Amino acid sequence: DIIQALDNPSYRARRIGLPLLAGFLGLGDPGRTLHIYSMLNAAFWVLLLFATIRLVGLERPRDFLLLAALVWTTGSLASMARALTDLPAAVLGFLALLLHNQGYVPAILLGMTALIKDVSMLGFAAMPWTGNDRDKKFSRLVISALIMLLPIILWAVYVHLRVSAGSPTGSKNFSCPLVAFTQKVSQAAHSLKTDFSGKPFLHQLFLIFEFLCPLSLCAQSAYFCVKMKISSEIWRFGIGFVVLFSVLGASVWQEQFAYSRVLLPLSFAFNLLLHRYEHGKTFACWYFLGNVGMFWLAVETLWQIIH
Repeated sequence: DIIQALDNPSYRARRIGLPLLAGFLGLGDPGRTLHIYSMLNAAFWVLLLFATIRLVGLERPRDFLLLAALVWTTGSLASMARALTDLPAAVLGFLALLLHNQGYVPAILLGMTALIKDVSMLGFAAMPWTGNDRDKKFSRLVISALIMLLPIILWAVYVHLRVSAGSPTGSKNFSCPLVAFTQKVSQAAHSLKTDFSGKPFLHQLFLIFEFLCPLSLCAQSAYFCVKMKISSEIWRFGIGFVVLFSVLGASVWQEQFAYSRVLLPLSFAFNLLLHRYEHGKTFACWYFLGNVGMFWLAVETLWQIIH
């Protein structure tokens, strides 16, 4: 029985998007569906790669830097390695930003992100603010909101009616603003100081990235506060995840693979903002600060390949 196999059915069932897609592609066959599900993250990674090349282009150095920050960041690779929901949801959100002028396409994509991962609703503020006059603008906002909200609301109601509440899984994922983040940085700095000497080179690199990764995410969040661009759909998409960054609990900050993928939409929005609006030394400074700690898994993978 599927319900008995899950540790917390009501919590797990909220994220129906990927299982639904896998079941559709698998034509109802359980074995085929399972294999397809395990490959969906890789498919979304390829989609991210080609969408960036097609919609952004690879003509300038900043284009290559953007691509690297998207496809090689630890959050993307961790989600792909563990077949989780973070990368697919972030990719659809990213596509919604790149296609923000394509009618109701962005709203459809954002609605799909919520079905894949419910916390993606934090990006709903990116809904298109378009229209030639106030009435058309308001009607477009209303229709976009319905497109984004109705699927996840209807599914949440269905889950509530069909599945028992279960234990409060995920309730410890949050804390008072910046408390868990401060504890994480302090612990990482202490480990870097006490455990660095005499350890293998790869472990030393890991300790360095354990310290740098939270600071890079802090720099990404700071950019949204320092460079406020409310009129930009990219800024509106990412600002909700800045709030999420500030209230994440110690259970999420415990593992780099966890917090880097949970905040993947923040990283995507940050790098897209830099690519679009910043230039010269300002671009270089923010890009370095926001990404220097985000490539641990890529470095580890490259090291293992070489050795």
